[in-house]
Amino acid sequence: MSAPPDNTVFKGKVWSFTVETFSYTMTEDQITATASSQGEGEGPENTIDRSGLDEDDKHSILPTTMWLTAEGQTGPIWIQYEFDKTYKLHEMLVWNYNGPNVLWWFGIKEVVVEYSTDGINWYQVPDVNEFASATGRTGYATNITIPFDGVAAKYVRITATSNWSNGVFDQYGLSEVRFLYIPTYAREPNPDDEATDVAIDTTLSWRPGREAAEHNIYISTNQQAVIDGTATAMTVNQASYSPDLALGRTYFWRVDEVNNAEVTPIWEGDLFWTFGTQEYLVVDDFESYNDIPQGEENSNLVYLTWIDGYDNPSTNGSTMGYTSGASLDTETVRSGHSAPLMYNNTSAGISKITANTNNLQSGSDWTVGSPERLVLWIYGSADNPSTEQMYVEVDGVKKIFSGDISAEQWQDFTIDLTSLGINLSNVRSMTIGFEKTGATGGSGIVFIDDIRLYGVAPAPKIVYVDATDGQAGNTMLATGEVFMADDPGTTGSGADGLWRKRAGLSNDGTIFESGGDWGGNNVEDCPRLMTSVEVPEGNYDVYVYMWTGDTAPWRIAASLENSVGDLPLYICADPNGGTTLAVADDFEEPVPLLTESNRTLWQAYLGATGTTTTITVYIDDDANRPGVSGNGNDRTWYDGIGYKAVLPEE
Repeated sequence: MSAPPDNTVFKGKVWSFTVETFSYTMTEDQITATASSQGEGEGPENTIDRSGLDEDDKHSILPTTMWLTAEGQTGPIWIQYEFDKTYKLHEMLVWNYNGPNVLWWFGIKEVVVEYSTDGINWYQVPDVNEFASATGRTGYATNITIPFDGVAAKYVRITATSNWSNGVFDQYGLSEVRFLYIPTYAREPNPDDEATDVAIDTTLSWRPGREAAEHNIYISTNQQAVIDGTATAMTVNQASYSPDLALGRTYFWRVDEVNNAEVTPIWEGDLFWTFGTQEYLVVDDFESYNDIPQGEENSNLVYLTWIDGYDNPSTNGSTMGYTSGASLDTETVRSGHSAPLMYNNTSAGISKITANTNNLQSGSDWTVGSPERLVLWIYGSADNPSTEQMYVEVDGVKKIFSGDISAEQWQDFTIDLTSLGINLSNVRSMTIGFEKTGATGGSGIVFIDDIRLYGVAPAPKIVYVDATDGQAGNTMLATGEVFMADDPGTTGSGADGLWRKRAGLSNDGTIFESGGDWGGNNVEDCPRLMTSVEVPEGNYDVYVYMWTGDTAPWRIAASLENSVGDLPLYICADPNGGTTLAVADDFEEPVPLLTESNRTLWQAYLGATGTTTTITVYIDDDANRPGVSGNGNDRTWYDGIGYKAVLPEE
C-alpha cells in the first residue's frame, strides 16, 4: 500500500513453498537383512530391495521377490534388520507374504516385534501381536503399520510364532518391509564431502537434525581425532561455522546434534566429512593488467604497480613489460599472461622492480591461510649471460635464486616465509632484481608468472620434452652420431632397420616409429637412440612417452643407462607392462597432446637421475617383438621424455 493520501493497494505475487516430509524412508544400502533360514532364491534381502513392488508400491505374487524360510526349520522363526547406524524410528510398513493361490498362508500371523540399539538388549514394541494377511493377488498394498513413536534403534527383529495356514504349512515369509525414520543427524554438508579447492574463507554449513538445539563441530586435519571426538569441539546454535582454514590442507569434520531435553540427547554425526582447501593465494598472476593509457578510465599498467628503472636506466637497469605493442607476453606463459622483465647492468649497478604489496592481489597480510612458501615462476633465455644473480627481496630481506636464468623452461623460485624473519601480517614491499656477480654486468630477459603464497610447496609437475632429430635435435644415435629419421609421411613403411619419422601425428606433429610394416613380418630392429636435455642442477624423476592404438601392445625399450644387451621393455595397456596412461594434471604447462584419434599417450617411469644438469634417456625398439605378420600391433611409437624435480626430504 502506498502512502496517503491515495493509499493505493499493490497486489503482491503468490509465493509457495513445500514443507519437508515428517519422516524419511531408509534405502536398501542402509539396511542389512538376515533370517533364521531361507529357501533357495528367497532370502531376507528380498524384503528390502523393492523387487516385488510396482511404482505404486503394490506387490506381485512372484515368490522369488519375497523371503521364505526353509522347509522343516525348527526353533525360533525370525527375520532381523540391522541399520548402518542408530535411527529415530517413526514406523515400519510391512507387506506380508503374498504367494499365489493358498501360498499366502505362509505369511506371518502371530508375531513379536523388538528393537535394540546394541543387538544385546531388546525391547518389545507394545500392542503388536498379529500381522494382517496378504491377499494372494497381484497389486497387494501394505496393510500393516507398526508404530515406533520415535524410539532410537539400530536393530529390528520380527519373531513369528504362527502363520496363516493354521498348521497346514511349516514355512513363514514376508514380501517387503519399509522403515521410516525422523532425521536427527546433521546431513547435506556444504562444502560437499570430498570437495577440493575449497576457499579458506568458506563457512561450513549443513542441514541440521530436526530436534537439534545446538551443534558440536569437530574439525581437524587429523582424521582419527575427528572420528574419536578428541579434536577440539566448537558448540554453535546455528547450522553453520566459520573455521580458520589453512592453504593446501585436507580437513575432516563432523557435527553432533545436541538436545539435552530429548531422550537421546546427542546424535553423533557420520565418522567424518572431508574437503581440501585451495592450494594457494595469488600475490600477482599478471592477468588484471592492461595497456589502457595512464589517466584513462580502467587503466591498469603493470609498470605502475611494479616500479622499474625505465626513466633512470643509469641507476636501475630494469624495464617491466615490453615497451612497444602489448606490455605483457601471451606466448611464454604458465597461464594467461606473463610479465617480461628486461634487465641491463652494463651501465647500471642493479636492475630491479618493486611493488607495494597493498597494490597486489594478496594485500599486505601474508598470514591469511597460514602460508608457508612464497613461490614465483621464472622462464629464462639462452642468451642471458652468467654475469647476473637473480634475487627476490621482501621487506628488505634478500633471497637468492639458485636456478638458471639461461634455462628456457619454467622454474619455481620457492622461499620459506619463516626464513624471512619479518612481520608477515604487514608485508610492505616485494622486489625482484638482478645484481652483478662481478665487475662487469650484462643484459637479458626473464619472464615472471604466477607469484603465489602456498600452504605447502607445490608438488613438482612433469616437464614434457618432445624428441627431435637432425643436426640441432635433442635426439642422437646412442653412438653420438647425428640421428636423421627417414620421413615417409603419414603412412607406415618398410622393415629396413631404420627409424621412421611419422609426420602430422602426435606432439609437435612427429613421432619416431619402428616395426610399422603392416605387410611384412614386422621384426624390425632399429639402432639405439638417446634423447638429452639440459636442466638446472637437481635430482629428477624421468619418464619416457610412447603411443598405442586402442589397447594394442605397442612397446618401447628405455633406460637412464646405456646398458649392454636389451634395455628394459615397457608395453602399453599391459597391466604388467610398467606403463600408465599420461594424465593432463601431472604436467607443467604446456600439457602435451594426450589423445589423438584412437590413440593414447602412455608413460613409463625410468627412475631418478641423482644430482645432474643433463638428463639423457636411451631409447630402443623391441628386437624380440612377436612380429605378427601384417599386424603392426607390437610396433614402437616414440614421442619424447619427461622429467620433474625430486623434492628434498624435510
